[in-house]
Amino acid sequence: MSATVLRVFSRSIVILLMTSVFAREAKGTWKVLFTNPKSISYSFSSGFFFDEKTGFIGADGRQGVFKTIDSGFTWALIPLTPAPVSSPGVIPIPIQDIHMQSRLHGWLTLEDAVGPAVYETTDGGDTWIGTSYRGDCGSVYQTPAAVIVTNRGIGGGGAVSMDSGKTFTHLQILDSTNGIAFVDDLHGVVTGFFDTTWSRTADGGLTWQKSWSAIHNEAWSVYGASGTPNFYVAGENNWAMSPLNESFVVRSTDYGATWSKLTNLPFRSTGHIAGVDDSVLYIQAASDDDNLSTGPLSFYRSTDRGRIWYSVGGPSRRSDTRFMVLGDRGEVVIAF
Repeated sequence: MSATVLRVFSRSIVILLMTSVFAREAKGTWKVLFTNPKSISYSFSSGFFFDEKTGFIGADGRQGVFKTIDSGFTWALIPLTPAPVSSPGVIPIPIQDIHMQSRLHGWLTLEDAVGPAVYETTDGGDTWIGTSYRGDCGSVYQTPAAVIVTNRGIGGGGAVSMDSGKTFTHLQILDSTNGIAFVDDLHGVVTGFFDTTWSRTADGGLTWQKSWSAIHNEAWSVYGASGTPNFYVAGENNWAMSPLNESFVVRSTDYGATWSKLTNLPFRSTGHIAGVDDSVLYIQAASDDDNLSTGPLSFYRSTDRGRIWYSVGGPSRRSDTRFMVLGDRGEVVIAF
């Protein structure tokens, strides 16, 4: 493995939440986990953790991917091959998503790169090799049938691969899209960028159809409760609209065919939502919410399937930032 091993530093932008008290309104205990030791122009924005010991975090693709196997005590900095090159006039190349299909096999995506925008690992993240996909890639997900990528910008557009990432076929219905989630091998949802209508699939991502009843607000991600027909979204809303609005939570109980609003939030979210099954959900308030918030700019937790949300402390973050939820009861959150 070609990597630089780094010790934990005294200050951090990666935060670990461990909630030992499970009362609905209990604040979490947050502690420093890791600080990026390099001066980069783009902060941490994505990650994937198998458990509390092993996981990945990403910031600028030119820097590489950070991997830990000892709960964040040490980190290996692993370069991408080939090294990403930024688009003209663009400095950062953000790693927008990391999705591991297994302990050995996974994918990550880049935006604003000239060259590969999807990278693959087959050795547990010890190496990351560029694929043939080009463009501004947002999210990636693999089912037994396909590898699906979203694209909110320029280039190849949203696409699927039916040969394990060797080639990608453009699907116009996936253009101007953001998040991907599946609740089983067949049923998935893709959310839109800006005011693009969301889409759903019932065949593992090979074909998609519009969910015309969906609320068309922009959403960086979508959360699917595994083994159920339930999907949740807490989008950051259409950032170009004036005035901006606070976020709200919507849910589908029929695999994304129809959606209903659960509650309005007293803040604008980062656009990301994650959890454990249907038992606990988390949302992070956006630090760039233009003073919309009437509640704490922190993490929020729901234990009643998204109806009521309680602040549990922790950081706010800019829009389009992910976090990871671990544990049987969602007692560990890794955030930025």
